[in-house]
Amino acid sequence: MDWIKATADCSVENIWVTLREQIKSDFSHWEELKLAKRRRDVSLNRLEPQALMVTKECVDAESDWARVGVEGGAIVISQLGTSGLVDKLLLRPSFTRSEDCRLRYNEREMELWEVSRMFLERFLF
Repeated sequence: MDWIKATADCSVENIWVTLREQIKSDFSHWEELKLAKRRRDVSLNRLEPQALMVTKECVDAESDWARVGVEGGAIVISQLGTSGLVDKLLLRPSFTRSEDCRLRYNEREMELWEVSRMFLERFLF
C-alpha cells in the first residue's frame, strides 16, 4: 500500500469535495423525482466553499436546519437538536481493513452516501 498517497487522497479536503457533490446530487435527485412538490419548504444552500446548509421553513415554529462542512480536521454536521441546542456530529477520515477511505462517526465506518442520508433524510421525508 502506498500509504502516503492513500492518506493524501483520504484527506478531509478531498473527502469534502466528493461529499459536497454527493449531497448536491442526492438533493437534485429528490427534486427530479418530484418529491419536492410535497415539501416546498426545504432548501439546500451553499454557505461558503467549505459548507452546505439544508433548511426547512416552519410556519408555526422556528425553522429547522442542519449544516455540514469542514471544521479543523473533520467533517462536522451541526443540527438543531430537539432541546433547541445545536448538536455536532464529528466525522473523521479513516481506512477500512481493505484500505478503503471512509468517514468514521464514533466507531461506525460510513460511506459518503450514508453521510449524505444522515444529513438530508429528516428534511426530505
